[in-house]
Amino acid sequence: MSSCSTRSSGSCSARALHWPRRASYRMFLGAYTSVCRPRPSCAGWWWPFHSRAFSLDGLRAYARLGLPSTGAECCDWWAWEALTLMAGALNNPAELAGHVAATAASDWLFLAVRGAPKAATVLVGAAAGRGDVAGVRSATRACAACCAALCGALALGIWGSRAGLVAWMLPGDGLAAVVLRRLIPLVVAQMVLDAANSLMDGVFAGLGLQGPASLGTLVCCWVVQQPLAWLLGFHCGLGVVGLRQAALLAALLQTAHKLALLRRSIGGSAPAVARAAGEPQLPVGEYAALCAGA
Repeated sequence: MSSCSTRSSGSCSARALHWPRRASYRMFLGAYTSVCRPRPSCAGWWWPFHSRAFSLDGLRAYARLGLPSTGAECCDWWAWEALTLMAGALNNPAELAGHVAATAASDWLFLAVRGAPKAATVLVGAAAGRGDVAGVRSATRACAACCAALCGALALGIWGSRAGLVAWMLPGDGLAAVVLRRLIPLVVAQMVLDAANSLMDGVFAGLGLQGPASLGTLVCCWVVQQPLAWLLGFHCGLGVVGLRQAALLAALLQTAHKLALLRRSIGGSAPAVARAAGEPQLPVGEYAALCAGA
């Protein structure tokens, strides 16, 4: 009970710090756009309803980018929550503990490789706005190289210290530790696929192509992953290993779909770049509504 209370209080503390952190982001952004690098398009940021982003056209353009991104994010994360519910339905405390520990490790690794995808969104978006096809491809290759190097370093580190990591994450829990050791190869493979998918999502965000990518995420995470997880985990008796295998296959299908979409978007005559260059550009980012032209 005390352990649950500690985890609950930690979660509440993290949530309590969430909004002050968001407010501080806005304050720093306001100081930057008002003092450090003032721009005409950011005039009156402190009163957002002066901004063109709150016009009907601005809201429509923002929704066209934001809603598919939000849908893809929710589809992905909620699919993982569904896997955790399935792990609980196995009625095996050791398997549930191993699955939760592996999921926590996957979450940390996902955050560790998010830098290159974020950079890809900014660099690709800037190049696409200029109509610079070579710049889009160069930024994509550079971010992919950084992402691959980071994934390789993390994979080697995890594999070389896997025994110590298991003992650190699940001390004194022999059965759960055995489950986690079986899941570590799947966690590492999931990290690589998540990094690739996240990188391509960053490129698509820069090109304004969140919609087609979101549809693939929806199909892979729910139409493929959930039934396959039930089949492998329960019907085939693989337990949480089967759940993770289903997630890995769904991520692999996402990678194949996004690679095909990426080649079609920036390969050849790069139609997505030409389309992005011909459209009015809203700033791509979390605070686009604050910085849209007045």
